[in-house]
Amino acid sequence: MKLKIRFLMLILSLFSVNAFSEGRETTALKPLDDYRSEYKERYDAIFDMVESRTELNFREKQARYEQEVKALKREFKVQRAKDYAVAGTGSVTKTIEHSCRGRSASGGQRIMPVDCGYQCVEQPKERMFTKEEWVTASGDYSDLIVSQTKACIELRNDDTSLKKATLTATFKYNDSNIDLKIAEEAEALFSQ
Repeated sequence: MKLKIRFLMLILSLFSVNAFSEGRETTALKPLDDYRSEYKERYDAIFDMVESRTELNFREKQARYEQEVKALKREFKVQRAKDYAVAGTGSVTKTIEHSCRGRSASGGQRIMPVDCGYQCVEQPKERMFTKEEWVTASGDYSDLIVSQTKACIELRNDDTSLKKATLTATFKYNDSNIDLKIAEEAEALFSQ
């Protein structure tokens, strides 16, 4: 059942990104769910191992259990930090396309300039950021604006041709946010 749900979610996410052309996102980070079965088995084994130690009283068992779980969490955090450190991991790349056609005035004599506005890609998660080095724009754009939370391109068209532009921005977690994110993931993984 979980496999069917996961497959359906994958299809829906691919459909929504391509069909609505709001932007393409790519990320290479291994999902937290991929760790659940492995760490649940090990978590349960720790509990069984501590519970079977008849020579320990309740407080000693509790201390031993907490020590073992803490070590397991540390191991997970080290592994997860490696996942984030892999090239492209912990980053999301978003791409949008912007286009517009100019228009001529009545009678076709004079061309009216058209301000086609801005199209932007925004940070996909709250603690992610971008900077100019991670943003590329191509095509007929007239302005490019980059802040930590978003990147935008503007199109203006002074003739009747079709103007097109593409904007790609990569958003990443900074190192302190990665550590915070890993700590949150560890709590989520071991609290279930």
